[in-house]
Amino acid sequence: MHVIMLSKKLLVLLVVLSVSSSLTSASLTVGFYKRTCPHAEAIVRSAVNKAISLNEGIAPALIRMHFHDCFVRGCDGSVLLESTPGNPAERDHPANNPSLRGFHVIEEAKAQIESLCPETVSCADILAFAARDSAYKSGDINYAVPAGRRDGRVSISQEVTENLPAPTFNADQLITNFARKGLSADELVTLSGAHSIGVSHCSSFSNRLYTPLPQDPPMDSEFSSLLKTKCPSNVNGDGGFDPTVVIDAFTPKRLDNKYYKGLMKQRGLLSSDQALLSSESTSEMVVSNAKHGLHWSVKFAKAMVRMGSIDVLTGEQGEIRRHCSLVDFEFKAKFLFSVGSIYKTSPLMVMTSLRSEESKDDMRSGREKRLDEEENCRLVGVAKIDSIDDFLMNSFLTLPIECLADLNFCLILKKRSSSQFEHC
Repeated sequence: MHVIMLSKKLLVLLVVLSVSSSLTSASLTVGFYKRTCPHAEAIVRSAVNKAISLNEGIAPALIRMHFHDCFVRGCDGSVLLESTPGNPAERDHPANNPSLRGFHVIEEAKAQIESLCPETVSCADILAFAARDSAYKSGDINYAVPAGRRDGRVSISQEVTENLPAPTFNADQLITNFARKGLSADELVTLSGAHSIGVSHCSSFSNRLYTPLPQDPPMDSEFSSLLKTKCPSNVNGDGGFDPTVVIDAFTPKRLDNKYYKGLMKQRGLLSSDQALLSSESTSEMVVSNAKHGLHWSVKFAKAMVRMGSIDVLTGEQGEIRRHCSLVDFEFKAKFLFSVGSIYKTSPLMVMTSLRSEESKDDMRSGREKRLDEEENCRLVGVAKIDSIDDFLMNSFLTLPIECLADLNFCLILKKRSSSQFEHC
């Protein structure tokens, strides 16, 4: 008993030490906001702890959200962007909606950070911090998060299908999918341990319950019978009747290695889970993780850091969003008025924030358009121009006044893994 208690106390320290040997990757740096926004990570952790104390399901939700973000367009916060009319975003893809939760936690943390450090901390970094804090809160797994990510401006629903692994994938398909993101088979098995917490909709696995025997991959008969009482054959994943079931029945609220012990008992909920034990390529990794919980925790922390560096935007790429669900684009205009050499005003500077949503004020309004079928986009914003210290110009321009600014453009989307263009 004393050995077990000691292991729990040392777990956090061991995990942090194990990750510290490789703290930077893909231009990301631990302590990136140490000078520019020193309280950023503490603010995120506070928001996450508050949310989990109210709803323990937020912990697996935020870990999953980070995974879904990184596997589609890289870790750029694109999963946080809301859809606009005619332009569905990642978060509204069936793989994410309605199952992906916790957006309000990211927005709350972002609002607090913006009040202290405007336009400094990216939403992509906030999500990476939140995933780490969720792992710590639910499993005592702590690690340093390299930061410096920038936020992307594009979110396309169809790319979710092209990039996320399906719950019906076999081990070979999973290995190929993770390899495309630069992750190894061992990292695949390690990160799958996140299924130790959280729930799954019946529609994601009910096909396993009502198919002729023998099942492939196999499922324990008692477990299958139990699931049938929770998931009838008429479940509908298209917005109809679709109950949820905990993925790991052993410790559903604790991020630990019991998930792998469940696989060894043929109690993996998803086909993609149980396939890890059925395949010769990954079975030994499952057995090892089931036997060595502390070692798995260390590997999980390392794998989360590796995943968090997938195709990140850094430096001048992307942007720092002020609202995580919206695309922001600063538009600055300078107006000069003169009548020959007789009369000249001071420059009139107008700053407008263009967004991927309808912009409306007292007098002006405009509607955006995000990536239509011809790859055209439009961002809009309403600028308020205050009075200036010039009676003539105030009268001539009827200041104060509102102006509608819009930016129309053709968006070029370039695959990071090749030189081919998806749109032009």
